[in-house]
Amino acid sequence: MAHAARARQLQEEYVAATGIRPKYPRSQVALQGLRETLDRYKAATANLKANDARRQGAKNLEDELSRLNKIEADDFDLDTPTSAGQLEGEAGRLLRRAKAQHRREGAAHAFSSWRQETPDPYGLGDVAVDDNISIRGGNIVIDYTLTAERATEVLNKLSDGEFLVKVKFLREQAPDVWVYEDGFAPLRQGRTRGGEVLEVTPETRPGALERIDRLYYVNAYPVSAVVYGLYPIREPDERNLDPMRDGDLNCVAQRVIKHFEEAQRGQGLTPARREKIAQWEARVHDDGATLRDVAELEKILKRAVIVRDITGADLYNSGKYQNSGWKTMELTLHNGHAWGADLRFP
Repeated sequence: MAHAARARQLQEEYVAATGIRPKYPRSQVALQGLRETLDRYKAATANLKANDARRQGAKNLEDELSRLNKIEADDFDLDTPTSAGQLEGEAGRLLRRAKAQHRREGAAHAFSSWRQETPDPYGLGDVAVDDNISIRGGNIVIDYTLTAERATEVLNKLSDGEFLVKVKFLREQAPDVWVYEDGFAPLRQGRTRGGEVLEVTPETRPGALERIDRLYYVNAYPVSAVVYGLYPIREPDERNLDPMRDGDLNCVAQRVIKHFEEAQRGQGLTPARREKIAQWEARVHDDGATLRDVAELEKILKRAVIVRDITGADLYNSGKYQNSGWKTMELTLHNGHAWGADLRFP
């Protein structure tokens, strides 16, 4: 009696799922076979529905990207939906905020790279869906990091001139817990601390930018994004810069003396250096120190000196003596006074 009830129930399930009434399973073996056949049918149907949903989702995304791509691009924002993807929700809001901050801080252009990882609900295993989407390690990975193709597109859109590259980094540390990092120094060549500051022009080779963001993606987070600002490099006109002078001792001399006093043993303020600084200070004491005077002091001391404005842009950076192993002296010129390197705006 129990077998008959289970058989009739399974027949009705089969009809409801397939629309076909199967032969009555008289034996226990036949009953088990019919159950396995029905389970396989349901699994296959579920996969087909999931594939249909993914295909429809991809079609909807393609239509939306096509629509967005027809919107006239802002010369400032070098991202396009087809090449840089679209971050949604809080991540998208933070990314747009970072671009707006770059604009306020003087950037001529901005663009972004990002990566998103979410659990794969289908258990499909490792597979490459397209150039930007893959499934690996149980996660769906959407990758819009800085490839050679993306770098080429950015460089082709640049206005004429030379640019420094500064970044803002955001990541989702945990669900709905966002970390936003700012204040990074300009990127350097060779992806190392010791490299020269990277200067970008429309003629820069894409390889100089390709994967330069990789250090930000070493650790996997649900969402990581790097927002780049391209800041114009402008040659300073000394006629528009006030000479640096302040107090009984010229302010540049003050900073240089302090640098040597705080230096490691063997690099400190020797009597010979003190005398050279004093002689230089006597020449500039009345009129103040110009950038040419700073260049002369750099040559006298054979130590690198960099002068920046309050936004961090270089006013004087000869590139000399920077690979000597000695610490560089960094000054900030603001309102006719030489400040320390930590003075920045905003």
